[in-house]
Amino acid sequence: MKMTEETKMELNKNLFIEKRQGKAHLSLDGEWFFTDTKEKVVDLASLSYDYSSTLPKSVGWCLYEAGILPHPYVGTNSKKYEYIRNRVWYFKKTFFADRAHSDMAYLCFDGVSYYSRVWINGILLGEHEGMFGGPVCEVSQFLNYGDENELVVEAVACNYLIDMHPEMVMPYRKVYPKNAISPWQITNDSLTQNGDFNVVGIWRSVRIEFLDTYHITNPYLHTVSIEENKASLLLEVPINTPVNDEKSGVSTMVSFREDIPQNCYAGTIQPKELDDTLTVSFSITDDDGKVVYAFSEQINPIEFFGRDGFEKANDHLFYRKNIVIDSPKLWYPNGYGDQPLYTVQISLSHDGKVCDEHTFKTGIRTLIVTDGAAEKLCRRGEKFQFVVNGREIFLKGMNLTELDQLYLEDRDEYDWTLSLAKNEGISLVRVWNGGGVPESDVFYELCDKYGLMVWQDGYIANGTTEHWNVDVLRSQLTYNLCRTRNHPSLCVFCAGNEYNPYTKYNAAAMFATWDEYDVYIPDRVFYRTTPDGGSAHIYNDMEPTWYRRLYKHVPFVGESGIHSFPAYKTLKRVINKTELNKPLNDIFSDKFRRDFPDFINHFTEFQPDRVPRMLARASHIIDMHNLCVQELVEAGHMASYEFYLIMVESMLENYPKTTGIMPWVFKRPWPTSAIQIVDAFGHPHAQYYAVKRAYEHIHPFVCFDRNAFSRGEKIKLPIKVISDCPCGDLTVVTEVFDDKMTKFFLSSETVSVTSDKPVDVAEHTIDLPWSIYDTYFFIRVSAFENGKRVGESFYYPKVLSAFDDVQVYSVEKETVCGNMFFEKGPYLKEQIKALSKGKIEASVLSKKNEGRKSVYHISIKNVSDIPIYPIKIDTVSDISRCVCDDNYFFIDVDEQKVISVTVDMPQEKDDTISVSGWNIDEIILY
Repeated sequence: MKMTEETKMELNKNLFIEKRQGKAHLSLDGEWFFTDTKEKVVDLASLSYDYSSTLPKSVGWCLYEAGILPHPYVGTNSKKYEYIRNRVWYFKKTFFADRAHSDMAYLCFDGVSYYSRVWINGILLGEHEGMFGGPVCEVSQFLNYGDENELVVEAVACNYLIDMHPEMVMPYRKVYPKNAISPWQITNDSLTQNGDFNVVGIWRSVRIEFLDTYHITNPYLHTVSIEENKASLLLEVPINTPVNDEKSGVSTMVSFREDIPQNCYAGTIQPKELDDTLTVSFSITDDDGKVVYAFSEQINPIEFFGRDGFEKANDHLFYRKNIVIDSPKLWYPNGYGDQPLYTVQISLSHDGKVCDEHTFKTGIRTLIVTDGAAEKLCRRGEKFQFVVNGREIFLKGMNLTELDQLYLEDRDEYDWTLSLAKNEGISLVRVWNGGGVPESDVFYELCDKYGLMVWQDGYIANGTTEHWNVDVLRSQLTYNLCRTRNHPSLCVFCAGNEYNPYTKYNAAAMFATWDEYDVYIPDRVFYRTTPDGGSAHIYNDMEPTWYRRLYKHVPFVGESGIHSFPAYKTLKRVINKTELNKPLNDIFSDKFRRDFPDFINHFTEFQPDRVPRMLARASHIIDMHNLCVQELVEAGHMASYEFYLIMVESMLENYPKTTGIMPWVFKRPWPTSAIQIVDAFGHPHAQYYAVKRAYEHIHPFVCFDRNAFSRGEKIKLPIKVISDCPCGDLTVVTEVFDDKMTKFFLSSETVSVTSDKPVDVAEHTIDLPWSIYDTYFFIRVSAFENGKRVGESFYYPKVLSAFDDVQVYSVEKETVCGNMFFEKGPYLKEQIKALSKGKIEASVLSKKNEGRKSVYHISIKNVSDIPIYPIKIDTVSDISRCVCDDNYFFIDVDEQKVISVTVDMPQEKDDTISVSGWNIDEIILY
């Protein structure tokens, strides 16, 4: 079975073939055999396939599943995976192909990384570059119909043997090649991570689609306008015919040849009709099963010639039709309305015989962006005021990395993650491209369901594209834009992350990206990069109250956040017990690195410009001397709660000048200490609930300009409330408690909320009691509608003895300083634990089992004479995880709350719940 140049095809094509149903589709997922070699082989017969794995799955997970290597995320096991990049990987699959009932057979790889070659029945089909779609090749002539077939795939990393070519390494990335159209975070990144992980191999599905010559490719239905209770839609149906050559790849508006532009009308503008008759049939059905529009129409295929009348144009026959839907059910982002989906069915008949059918779901919605109210301060100021179905919204966004570091795509994990996003009140998730992917079909289906608008990044990230192959870039873009464009959740396409789109080579790649966008999804929002004019990525070491003062002219915050740790129960699964129980000392010393190898291996951006701000904020919660990992994790989470709450509120307060924020980052792809709101194993942290609180439908808050004061100071508490929509009269109650949690200030105001913009409630002036000194005090603001609490916020500002020095205090008030490190306190947790112990009554009101999930409603009542903080609800099991509609909250004397808790049990059936707090005893609920 030797390679032959005669059979090789060009496998990098601008082509995506959708999955069909029934006999037209053959899945090649399942058991494959694999092996690896030091160098590429010439004779496939020389290979011995000693291992098997269930694909799709990247090489890393194949090695784990086959029992060759231990779990990549435990301890320092990741070091055993680094070698993957310098090996050549071979995968073999045998399959049976029925007698052909169609003219064409497309072999489709939805994701192979990075350089690949493909053989079928010993015949080399060709070579492919790229990991996000393809190769796609027509293989009908190579199949053994009615018999067994053998498929072999060779895959190597994008940085295979890069050590031998140091001139091709991207600066600062060590082993990341300059020519790779691959996320740097999954390419042995050692700048921010441990440098061990690389996604190689067949990580998405493999399939064969059996098609007639006449078939539909990439149908598209999108909303043009919504007016007077009517939705105008445009249907586009590209049709393959015998007179075009889809197999060579569909060209876009410019040729890949530099010397000759594509000009498909130069020869003639007289189309030639063929004798065949085609019928396009269409129906669209709402979620109640009612057909709201249907038609069948006959068309005659046409043939047209290219330059000089001789070259046939490699493009489809295009059928277009304008459609009007009466009384449409509109798709809205989470928090602003429902997410009804329509089922679209399209069929193509040739001379009365159905030869192709497509079914997909979509939604009806419009989206435009306009200028917010902020003054335009730069020439390239982008528009960031999102207008959905004619309604302006504050963009409650969130950045999202890949689901798994080694690209394992699990539907249950997607559902858990995205349901967490919905529960948090998020309306848009940004798929970040530094480690992320053109997300999966499951991801987009769930975003459609949960009302999560998607900002999909392109491929350019944190560097230059001078050595990129533009043909590869275009083919990867075409594949994924065609795959995802019918999803109403796909709202924004951004060419890349943190790169300069105006330099020579980056501008070329950015233009190619924009051109593919303009051809395939011109109705979506396009940004060249982020940050760019009008948006900001903010990682300054400072108190979060500075966001109000420094960024009041910023139209949009694209990234911002602060480091913290995974949940302690997650760390227990990946770090050895000895390290977990050792006292933590100087975290940047050589001794620390020697004594805590597991801990260091699970640390992202372990560097002096990132970690100290996290430790400084944690020092406000607990004494940082000789503490253990569990204590540090809790302190980091609680400190992050305060940071994220005030940061997001600062941007809400500034609406409509600032029109949105996307905190960094929702979830980590593997268990590592880094900026995160949910950890890799799906446990939401305290800061998750801070953002959830800020994103609630009605949110009252204090507009602190500082959160640290001097003794006896007269302080101002400006109170505002913001609502997603007009809600009429609200009662807003402000309560202030001293260091012993004794209430010393209470005020209640009624305010009318007639818009979705922030409303001024009051500006309270309070003289801080002299007894509050080197300690924390507490503030709660609540909004009530018809007597029911519908929103609240809770803060723990402090009075510091260090501010007795007037000069020191003046500097802290007027200068952007780093987060203060408290060597000797005050410490929030110790202060609350020192109070007299409180008591709660907790009980299960109801429990419902839903598959591997349990949904509880639990009652929690404070039956003591002292407030309790923070009430934390969690599962007892280290494996099970839960999400609540409120958590880490303050509960006053005689106050009762009913909390919904969803417990997910991915590996074990233990849904036992604990309720705890710093000044109460833990209660276990079964």
